[in-house]
Amino acid sequence: MRKVVVVAILAALVLTTPVFAQASAPWGQFDGHAVVRVMVNGSPVKGDIPAFIYGTRTLAPIRLVAEAFGAKVDWDGST
Repeated sequence: MRKVVVVAILAALVLTTPVFAQASAPWGQFDGHAVVRVMVNGSPVKGDIPAFIYGTRTLAPIRLVAEAFGAKVDWDGST
């Protein structure tokens, strides 16, 4: 009986975690979604478009992540 109760509590926590993440939104909102911080080697990285939670996924601009790791990113409009 105790095992069933523990499993039920853990399942309830797992199922409600995304709701808590979206409801709290400690770093604000972007287009109605909770903004998250991107950290590289313990330092926050900021860009013109923030990383945010969309449903159960975290979306981050690839340029922000690539430049944070030292990659050079350019745009070639002709291709």
